[in-house]
Amino acid sequence: MLDFSTLPRVVAVVGSREFPKLHYVDNAISRMSLDTIIVSGGARGVDQAAKEAAKKYKLRYKEYAVEGWEWTILGKRIGHVRNGVIVFYIKATKGHVLVFALEENGQLTAGSTNVIEQCKMIECGYTVLNQEGKILWTTHAPFVEKK
Repeated sequence: MLDFSTLPRVVAVVGSREFPKLHYVDNAISRMSLDTIIVSGGARGVDQAAKEAAKKYKLRYKEYAVEGWEWTILGKRIGHVRNGVIVFYIKATKGHVLVFALEENGQLTAGSTNVIEQCKMIECGYTVLNQEGKILWTTHAPFVEKK
């Protein structure tokens, strides 16, 4: 199990709008260090649960929400743009991305898959968690400094 208190100071929390067990998002954030900054995209589901938990536990929160006009101009592509901004911010701040998988077996939505693809492209650390908050896979573990 991931020791959430060892995560870097900046943590993106992302996942499906349909994630069924949002209390696990709350549980993960409740175990993070008090100086953690939570970053998310402002969508319903995991993003909204992350925002509410950050407020509840008095952690700072940074949101990269998509504006209505952006949907009008770019359509669904704006989600990938927003994901890229989040991942780049996490990489720049030496943070880590937590991705909550939609299903027990690690099934990911298109948006979560895109976040992971973008993490891989720029070598940003990420961890995929199942519905109970257990690690399915991780890369560039936050507690191991890469030399």
